[in-house]
Amino acid sequence: MYVEEEGARNQSPASDSAEEKDPDPPTLVKAPAWTRPLQSVIDNFGVPAYGEINPLLFMIFTFPVMYGLMFGDFGEGPLILILGLFLWRIKKKGASLGDFFQPFVNGAELIVMLGIGITIFGLIFGDFFGFDSSMVFGFKPIFSPLEGEVTVGNVTVPRYMVFTLAFGVFHLLFGMALGAYNLIRRSEWKEAFFGPLCWAWFYAAGVFVIAQIALSGFKFSIALQNPLYLPLVFVPLLLSAWKEGGMHAMELFIQSISNTFSYLRIWALNLADFYVKFAIFLALGGPAITPFSLLGAALGNLLVMILEGLIVFVQALRLHWVEWFGKFYEGTGFPFTPYHEPTSWTVPLNG
Repeated sequence: MYVEEEGARNQSPASDSAEEKDPDPPTLVKAPAWTRPLQSVIDNFGVPAYGEINPLLFMIFTFPVMYGLMFGDFGEGPLILILGLFLWRIKKKGASLGDFFQPFVNGAELIVMLGIGITIFGLIFGDFFGFDSSMVFGFKPIFSPLEGEVTVGNVTVPRYMVFTLAFGVFHLLFGMALGAYNLIRRSEWKEAFFGPLCWAWFYAAGVFVIAQIALSGFKFSIALQNPLYLPLVFVPLLLSAWKEGGMHAMELFIQSISNTFSYLRIWALNLADFYVKFAIFLALGGPAITPFSLLGAALGNLLVMILEGLIVFVQALRLHWVEWFGKFYEGTGFPFTPYHEPTSWTVPLNG
């Protein structure tokens, strides 16, 4: 499977005095049919410009993974997967379900992808309709977002919170690497170095130094004891300020912090998913397993599937559009539309 971008340049005779610059050509994005709903998500942000990296190939993996990290449940996941397959079958038949449901039919393949992601991470988390897998099936989760703590100095934080921050760091660094590749591809070597590469250098060094300070029990003096720490952080920041200006460097610093903490929404939504289902289950039936409590659990999970499924989609979209795309993707292109010879002509008749 691959994604290919093509363009067609308008040919015009060169002027005798000066050579005119061709306008930016349109973009023809080639992708498998089952990825078109996800490509539509990208195109709603902006069509890839000619020669720009199309993030589709990476989002095939990152979007379902991010969705599953927020909404992992191997009870609800197969239901969403079955719903996606049902809608996909309707889509292949060309049937219509009305204006309200048609967007879900059009995005059937994406719903299938999300259902797979939810199921896989549900198995990893041991979450079955809000119940722990050890209670229902007798096997312990591989990794539970609700268990485990990391002690940093005198502060104890949830392990999954630290994991989501680390996930965000690697996701953002990957975006910066793609941004550098975009510029190098256009032979803009200087812009690549002083732009995304300096940003990635500053960001990675800053995360490393902050991690060392945290692991030492928040002894900030450790940054002064090692002669390499401060240069590692401030050299790329000064290089960026020298090339782009001090305000740009300050914006770089603030944006790096805010982008990283945005990934905490993964941890927050995963936590909310569990407690919302647990609260509804207790309110409608309590801890005792009775027909009424089972009905309450079913209704609660149905409500969560509808409401939280949409909320998680919006948040996963935001993390890609705002945090990740901001590192490498502009989306300033316009789609290639092939010329079609008209089959009929209208000829005005005089008299």
